[in-house]
Amino acid sequence: MEEAETLADAKSFPVKLLRITRSTSLDISLNFINTINKKFLYVKNDYKHNKDIKAYEIFNIDDFINDIKTQDKYLICCDSKRNAELIYSLLNDSEFNKLLNYERNIDRFIDLLEIFTYIDILGYYYTKIFDHYIKFYDEISSKLKIILNLWPNKDLALKKAKHYSQEWLEWRLAGALRIFQFVETKPYLTKEFYYNKLKDSIKETDNHLLNEVNWDSLKDHYLINSYKIQLRYSLALLMILAFGNFQRMGLKINSKISYKLILFWALLSKEVKSRSVDNPSAPWKVFLMGIPHWSKIDKFFIEKINEDAIEFIILHAQHKFDEHKEEFNLYLDFKQIIH
Repeated sequence: MEEAETLADAKSFPVKLLRITRSTSLDISLNFINTINKKFLYVKNDYKHNKDIKAYEIFNIDDFINDIKTQDKYLICCDSKRNAELIYSLLNDSEFNKLLNYERNIDRFIDLLEIFTYIDILGYYYTKIFDHYIKFYDEISSKLKIILNLWPNKDLALKKAKHYSQEWLEWRLAGALRIFQFVETKPYLTKEFYYNKLKDSIKETDNHLLNEVNWDSLKDHYLINSYKIQLRYSLALLMILAFGNFQRMGLKINSKISYKLILFWALLSKEVKSRSVDNPSAPWKVFLMGIPHWSKIDKFFIEKINEDAIEFIILHAQHKFDEHKEEFNLYLDFKQIIH
């Protein structure tokens, strides 16, 4: 039906059917029809699907959520997409969403996390806090605030988080080279210096997977799923893959990086993709089983971590899906190669 600019225009429109579906609109709608002199048949629906059921109003959102959770089945009608997303998220993680009710809460929470990070670093006698730590931690905090302030729009928050993860992929991979600790502590230790070490590492290998691709295609085809992966307590292993040993020093200008670090990430990302067919958006926590404490890693163990062993361990890893957290747990068992 065309939009009438005046009441006179409305009177001239042919009206074949007018259906009123909201009780709050009834009086307004009937007055409108009378005003424009249109004949109508008023059909009242007397069916009471909730007859004899007491209705009451809940003013507190927490009480509402708690009551809903006691029901086996429920249907919640919302007057906006935002309210629907809010209620959905509260039903799934009420404590987290209470924290995110106000932007000020989010900012304070992230600031406290940053402070705790500094305290944690100072707990180790051999660590130092360089000036660049503050710059990069502030940048991380800023991005976390942007992501969490998109809540309760979970899809939009995850999309932004994925974008940041892909944007900083090289930085994450270079964590095994201790980029965060030592970047900018010497003139040559730039981000690009570390990134080029990673890219150069795959040029000097006969590995069939890495031989077939350049760095950009490797990122697009194999490392594209790395944002889903969280490696648990893995720095020692990643450094062994990169250097052949566990060390606390920064890179020298002529340091060489093994291709095994990128091979590990590529094979792991590929395996995660193949196992995620039924749940492609779920994150993966990766646990390293059977690895000695970093202080007890010896030459025998390091020699066992070769190309074939890496592929074997990843292919034969066990995984479980956590229904409550909606995430996968993947267990890489290194006992298979050292015993």
